[in-house]
Amino acid sequence: MHDETWAAAVRYAVDQGTDVINMSFGNDGGVAVGAIDKDGNRWEVSNARGGPALMAPGVEILGADPTRS
Repeated sequence: MHDETWAAAVRYAVDQGTDVINMSFGNDGGVAVGAIDKDGNRWEVSNARGGPALMAPGVEILGADPTRS
């Protein structure tokens, strides 16, 4: 997806009152991120390589449906 599309999606989400946006992009550099469950434990399939520098709730949360507009 192009940068312009991500920017428009973020602007739309913010305009709708979104407080937190998770945009996890994979690449070979940068800071590792991971997810925690409702008890604060690292999600078992979350990124563990390199020791994530940032972890946030990521299990059983509302997410976008790529099959819908």
